[in-house]
Amino acid sequence: DYASRRKTFGKILADNETHVATLAHMEVELRAQLHFFVDVVLMLGKVECEENDNNSESHHSIMLRLLTPLLKLYTAKQSMHIVSEGIECLGGTGYMEDSGIPVILRGAQVTTIWEGTTNVLAHDVWRPILKQNAFHIFEQAVIGLVEKASSDPFSPFLQSIMSALSSLKTFITRTLQNDQLRNKHAR
Repeated sequence: DYASRRKTFGKILADNETHVATLAHMEVELRAQLHFFVDVVLMLGKVECEENDNNSESHHSIMLRLLTPLLKLYTAKQSMHIVSEGIECLGGTGYMEDSGIPVILRGAQVTTIWEGTTNVLAHDVWRPILKQNAFHIFEQAVIGLVEKASSDPFSPFLQSIMSALSSLKTFITRTLQNDQLRNKHAR
């Protein structure tokens, strides 16, 4: 609504390609957070319904230990970024207290504290990697998803995903046994 009434450089803001691209990027980030959240909740449901007779943790349980701190970290940080972008998109109106947006910004900011600081969550991610071989389980899950998506219209992006996974594996392998290096690069 705002972008259809606000004029910049002689035309409405909704016709500004940069503004529209910013909104689109914010939407993609929001949807990524939602999908990540739903996937982790689904995994939690699976873990709660599992019966482990041999007292060993399931792959779902180990993945949940890995993904929960990642979810908290990612959504808290990205929420701050998205709300800040939203304020910027609305200009002075977004900054004004009566717009309600600053309240949302403060709510997003406190999430980075309530859900655990970035430094604490980063160490929570390393725990299942070190103690439960969680990266191997994660790697196999990603490879399985990529294989399923190979006929998908997004298949050109699959090579990027595999390349990123390979880089992550190299990083983890390099830092796994080196406490000093792991602490230095925990974030």
